[in-house]
Amino acid sequence: MTEQTFKEKLRTQLRERARGQRRESALRTIAGWGEWGQRVAGFVAPRPEQFAADDCRHVLHFGVDWRLFPAHYFQWHQYFGFADPVHRVLMQVAAKSRYILDIGANIGFYSVGMARQTHGTVYAFEPVPSTFARLAEHTRGVPNVQALQLAMADRVGHAQIFDGGTADSGKASLREGAVGRSQSVPTCSIDAFCEEKQLPSVDLIKIDVEGLEAMVLKGGLQCIQRCRPALCLELSPEWMTEVDRALFEQLGQMGYRFEEITNNGRRPITLGTAWGRGQQTNLLLQADRAGASRTSGG
Repeated sequence: MTEQTFKEKLRTQLRERARGQRRESALRTIAGWGEWGQRVAGFVAPRPEQFAADDCRHVLHFGVDWRLFPAHYFQWHQYFGFADPVHRVLMQVAAKSRYILDIGANIGFYSVGMARQTHGTVYAFEPVPSTFARLAEHTRGVPNVQALQLAMADRVGHAQIFDGGTADSGKASLREGAVGRSQSVPTCSIDAFCEEKQLPSVDLIKIDVEGLEAMVLKGGLQCIQRCRPALCLELSPEWMTEVDRALFEQLGQMGYRFEEITNNGRRPITLGTAWGRGQQTNLLLQADRAGASRTSGG
């Protein structure tokens, strides 16, 4: 290939890329036009698998310059600005919270959003080194987010985390039977962390750990009993055991009310109904905090 041919090919590729990104920008605008805009953008937008793994896009949101890789489903979702009912619920609850734990923070999209809603502190936990680096980058200018390179579990120690056999950073898991490459990461429990930090209360805990939510909750039962925080998490029966179900039943016995998070808001749901579906359900669990430790601004 001659130098001239190379330059022509390069100019062509750059023009095509610019046209593609202008189209993507238009779709992000359309997605902001309410329900119909969401439908149109969702129908027309290129799917995550149509992006190369190293395709990076910059989006300004919450005052942060986000480096997003649309080949990853969650980042694709945020890049185009599609409705995110979990995000909406977290913002509502965070506005009434002072101490927040974001367990499975990934690149920090929810962490930063919650930090903008609260006058308190968001502790953002992400164990995978490469993902944590981006979490730290995105939260560097957000003073009330503390990013911690830890996997939250039911004990302090170390565990193997698997990448899920994909480049998608949202698929990493400590779950037995998980696939892909593994690496050792430090683990901590909610109770141990709260004791170490001497947190007077915890008001909101968001957990997204690819099927090990019950394990994380087990490591935080003292905190949950004492503080009765709101819990936002995924219920994933296909990855859970009857022992895990018993732990969720224990939360119900502690006075927690279960609500399903849907595109149309929240609605009451029983554990039996959610479990019986056999598929992931986004839940918000809340309990009366009359007997819990309270903090000013919490």
